[in-house]
Amino acid sequence: MNRLIITKYMNRFLTLLISAFLLVSCNKPKETNITFHDTIDYHSVSKSTINELVDSISFLPLEIKKESTVGNIDKICIVDSLIYIGDFHTNQIYIFDLSGKHLFNINYIGQGPKEYTEIKSFAVDTHNIYIIDNRLRKLFVYNRLNGSFVESLKMPFVAWDIETLNDGDFIFTFIPMNGGKLSIKQPPYKLFITDSHLNIKKMMLKYNDNESDALGQRIYFTKGGNNLYFGSYHFNGYTIIDTDTLSALKHININFDKGLAEQDNVHLHEIDEYQYIIEPPFVCEQYVYLVFCEKGRSKYGIYNTVTREISFNSKTDAYNSLMPIIGSGETYFIGHLADYDIYQKMVNLGFNKGSELMEETLKKQGDVLVFYHFK
Repeated sequence: MNRLIITKYMNRFLTLLISAFLLVSCNKPKETNITFHDTIDYHSVSKSTINELVDSISFLPLEIKKESTVGNIDKICIVDSLIYIGDFHTNQIYIFDLSGKHLFNINYIGQGPKEYTEIKSFAVDTHNIYIIDNRLRKLFVYNRLNGSFVESLKMPFVAWDIETLNDGDFIFTFIPMNGGKLSIKQPPYKLFITDSHLNIKKMMLKYNDNESDALGQRIYFTKGGNNLYFGSYHFNGYTIIDTDTLSALKHININFDKGLAEQDNVHLHEIDEYQYIIEPPFVCEQYVYLVFCEKGRSKYGIYNTVTREISFNSKTDAYNSLMPIIGSGETYFIGHLADYDIYQKMVNLGFNKGSELMEETLKKQGDVLVFYHFK
């Protein structure tokens, strides 16, 4: 099997596992000042598997060209019939239409006035693509329809992730890291709301000098309806942000038996004793996709906010089986296939068979997006 393809497909899980091992090697102060709006019962497992909840699956092969081969999908956004895929390792954003046709890339790496030196994260609205470059302390803005440079704005703080809000506003997050030290001083808050010119309008979730996460995440925000979902390692759960009001944060707790965020001085050899989630959830309608780490292994489930139960994949049948999710929309979750041999093994276990074009794309080391529609 081609090593590059394996790397592309498994990178997401490898990142999660590496994160798990590094995380517990550092000290982690307890969080004591959070009031939870709701609690997810980790032991409330549904009799219905994920496979039974899925209504249909569709495959979208992405056009294969030299310039359209995605290394890793770190973040994906779909805005007005265009797909934006960010690869933070190669510092590129790939743009496709909903037929899978490759349109162009954002690939302005350099030291020029229109160029960035890194993509820490990005966001897209109906007008532009916004890229965080912490090395230059700038937000780079490009036209989302043709990739042309619009402007760059001086960042008033360091940020790990960004999302767009109503009326051209932004929300950013900064999470202090264990052992890290900023070269500039900034207000001790995890969330910043700014206007379109990056003037700070509101700050939320103040942190103390001794409070830090041991490791960063790939993304900190996901979108679902009118809400943003925010998560880091500072407690066992995630935070819901209503983009219409921005007036109150709803913290959702997960009642693990031994949650990692509740512990101090956790050492590497103790990892199997604790549980936690390792990224913010993806949300589609009443369903919440969560990635848990337990006994040193990652597993993913779907939490149904109506039945208040968690479903997992069937252990005996791969039909409608859910693969790791990389994004979501109003009515679907998005998975990613990049390995033909793995796909064939899944089909042999009952997984949904795709078209000839889809299979040819995988054989040629291309990428296929998988859209899951739930009942």
